[in-house]
Amino acid sequence: MRRCQAFLVFGILLAGLGGCAAAPAAPVVPTPPPPRIEGPTAALAEPVMAEVVARALPAVVLLLNTRADGTTTYGAGLIVGKDGRVLTNYHVIAGAKSLGAMLYKPGRVSYTPMDGGLSRYIFENQNDVIATTLIEGDATSDLAIVKIDADTSALPELVFSKEKVRPGERVFALGHPQETVWSFTAGAVSALHNGAIQHDAVLSSGSSGGPLLNARGEVVGVNTARVTSESRGLSFARPIEMASRFLARGADRDELDQTSPEKAVVSCWHAHELSSPSVTECVDWDAQWQVFRSAIDAVRSPRLSPKTAELVARYGGSSDDKAGWIQKSKAAFADHLRSSTGSRSEPMQRAVAAARALTSTGAEAASSSSRAPGAVEATAEGGAVAELATIDADRQKKKREQNGIKVDLENPKTVRDLLRMGVRVEETRAVDADRVWVLLAGRNPDGSPYHYSECWVKVGARWVQRTSPRNEDLALLPSGWAPPIDDFQYARQRLIATLVSGGVGG
Repeated sequence: MRRCQAFLVFGILLAGLGGCAAAPAAPVVPTPPPPRIEGPTAALAEPVMAEVVARALPAVVLLLNTRADGTTTYGAGLIVGKDGRVLTNYHVIAGAKSLGAMLYKPGRVSYTPMDGGLSRYIFENQNDVIATTLIEGDATSDLAIVKIDADTSALPELVFSKEKVRPGERVFALGHPQETVWSFTAGAVSALHNGAIQHDAVLSSGSSGGPLLNARGEVVGVNTARVTSESRGLSFARPIEMASRFLARGADRDELDQTSPEKAVVSCWHAHELSSPSVTECVDWDAQWQVFRSAIDAVRSPRLSPKTAELVARYGGSSDDKAGWIQKSKAAFADHLRSSTGSRSEPMQRAVAAARALTSTGAEAASSSSRAPGAVEATAEGGAVAELATIDADRQKKKREQNGIKVDLENPKTVRDLLRMGVRVEETRAVDADRVWVLLAGRNPDGSPYHYSECWVKVGARWVQRTSPRNEDLALLPSGWAPPIDDFQYARQRLIATLVSGGVGG
């Protein structure tokens, strides 16, 4: 390009020299000043940067994770409450035998790794380490809340940004990178992804859990990972809106779009991926109530052992309180999401199944059972446990043969890997105005495809998933479509076995 410009200028000069008379001088036109760029970039003068960092550092804590083998790892956290609550990454506190924290104190002498680093810093300031406890953790989103045993009412709480960060915006990552406690790195937002902000502010050991700030000093994310495949690497943070939902736990109901079957499928799967309690709003609880009541009626018998009879009574064997049962089931499901990090990564159907198991509403399965209704009711508890194992093995076999799913659907890790391969809507087929079959496709970890179908029904203005399709639903499944993950008869049979076994394996 520069060479072309040189030839162009040279040609103009030759043309000027070829004339016999000199051309009158052109009037001098003043060059207008360049336009002033407003926004975050214009606010990056050095004094402003210094003020942003100075205000933010006291809100950052140093978290120490002492493991069973005696080793200590560390990371950062952000004060989010006057009562000592701190937001951080789950991997910062995972596997801890004990947790500790240190608050910001600018008078302390700190050291680079060349001069003793973090180990020396902690040793010389051991009296400043504060006992810390885990309040809640979520391995899927890699977020956690801990509580430090100290009064944090006088410490600043950073403002969460109300606007989504944009590619190109300047950002600052605060934390303790490479043992350099209470320091920061700067960069710019590179891109926005599903549940992640990509930026190039350098992250390293000790950065995890620290806040990502915009040029105004507002928190836009929680730094969580760095890809080291390149010389400098790419850094990632969880958006602050995701962290806000995690802190609120229940204030995220509006994240769902259930105005159409297609939008509901995508929205509910996304909510499940984020381990959001709003997934409870994606379930056809009326259908689950029918499974529950049918199973309860089948096992209600004087031949039941005292243990099973107590279990049946505890979970509604003598009650017809449908509304209360649904409310309790939703609460159990939300509690399950909070307490069981492994199960959060399972597909939506299995997560619903686990929640139903907590309230003895049963678990989901893959195909119809040929057994007569109530056949399990006289089975001894030990036999019912074996029955559960048989049901689950049968389910796994049919999922491989009929759907192409190769992973163990009872193993949270393998199912987590399955989800990371992606799920997409292949086709929708309306049965009537309030019922639709949806064909979904996914990939096994080896790249091979699998398919299954879901039945979605309209309840009021919302579309919800009928996780246990009834016989009349299955009769309308489009020809050639893969079967659903479960159905009413199979879910009922498994719940009967769960109840008779006294709840073992549910």
